[in-house]
Amino acid sequence: MPRSARTTLMRIRLFPVGLLALAALPACAPKPEAQAAEQVRAGLSLARAAQPEPAAHAFELATRHVPGHYEAWMRLARVRLDQQSFEKARAAAARFVALRASSAYAHELAGRAALGLGDEPAAVRELARALELDPGRRYLHVTLGRIHERAARYPDALAAYTVAIDALPGSAEPRIGKARVLLGHPPASRYAIRAPSGEATTARGPSAAVRDEASRLLDDARAAKAVTDAQRAEIVRLSAYIERVRAEERRRELLVADTSSARARALSQARVIGILGMLNTHGSGSFVASPWGRDTALGNDPMSALGALQGDRIGDSFGFGGLGLRGSGLGGGGTGEGTIGLGNLGTIGRGGGGGSAVGFGSGAGGLGGLRSTRSTATAQVGAPTVRGSIPSEVVARIVTRHTNVLRYCYEQGLSRNPALAGRVVVRLTVAPEGTTSSAVVSSSTLSDPAVEACITRTTQRMVFPASPGIAIVDFSVVFAH
Repeated sequence: MPRSARTTLMRIRLFPVGLLALAALPACAPKPEAQAAEQVRAGLSLARAAQPEPAAHAFELATRHVPGHYEAWMRLARVRLDQQSFEKARAAAARFVALRASSAYAHELAGRAALGLGDEPAAVRELARALELDPGRRYLHVTLGRIHERAARYPDALAAYTVAIDALPGSAEPRIGKARVLLGHPPASRYAIRAPSGEATTARGPSAAVRDEASRLLDDARAAKAVTDAQRAEIVRLSAYIERVRAEERRRELLVADTSSARARALSQARVIGILGMLNTHGSGSFVASPWGRDTALGNDPMSALGALQGDRIGDSFGFGGLGLRGSGLGGGGTGEGTIGLGNLGTIGRGGGGGSAVGFGSGAGGLGGLRSTRSTATAQVGAPTVRGSIPSEVVARIVTRHTNVLRYCYEQGLSRNPALAGRVVVRLTVAPEGTTSSAVVSSSTLSDPAVEACITRTTQRMVFPASPGIAIVDFSVVFAH
């Protein structure tokens, strides 16, 4: 057979085989499902290798091969959320929700994407739907609490954080969130104070019950597992705010207590300080009466004990216990030994006041000649030392108020010993209710028991603000003239 004929015959025999091979080609091509699965596996490997953009590209190729591949859409939404590409994440999550409407995770991804775009109503709706489908996704309550807090829906935020605390016993975040809402937006209290956000607002400080609850929450958060550095910083910030509020409240309570008892203390001290104190301690007839009288102010009777401090005639102060103002004589009343010529009291001037004129008299010293050889007595109170919870500045203020009566004790000693001088250290024991339970002279260079006894009697009448416990107060007084 010619060669050309054999070639033709061979072609005729092979033609059915070629047809069969061509028919088998589609069956050998990769299927779209397999290609999509391969792209998903590649995307997962890239995501684990911290290559989000190539991973997202692989998941997108998988959705092109199989548009209904819900896992590819889910993975793509997660990668876009990690990249904070919220628009693309929302689009991928929407396809995931369309393919798996009953999937709680699909609604969670959609809610988180909406939250990233600032669409809080959609975020709340999607996250709430996720919780309806799967109540076990308890951590979503924390996210809902943050959303409500940021939108100033504080009751809803407290409710969400409370549910999260019950559902997540070992988590710090819901406890910190609830404490933050309680302290930032508490019930009204008595005074204004800066909010924990640091803004200069007029929001009122939290009540004691709110502070106690917030402190308990922060203590639980501090003891929780896996507390992040940011959470620790928030715990420290909120705890410091609570301490500031407590310190401010303590300061105001002390101020209120000090102010409310100021009148009572002033009345008590008026009985023993200055002119009134001296009048009240010498003789049954030395009482304040009829200070602007006329004839009735000239005798030693209950209506004229002061002897007309300011009469309408010269010499009205001649009565018993009258005020002689530096000097003796008719205007002096008594011996006039000192600045105030009341009985035997006073430290400047000396003389019997023997002048005959109606007026200032001719006694030695004072206004009768203005001659004085002795200086004024002084009592210098040193800074107190306090062991206890009473503020030292409050103690210093109260002790200083008693300077005049301490000087009076010293002046009594000067009338007996003109050279008397020295330093006295007093120790007070203050009871929790603020009264002085004991007063003792711990050291003294005066060497005058009568003056020291007067000092202890005087200082034991001191009243301080109430405090949680006993306080010990030490202060010194230097007497000189």
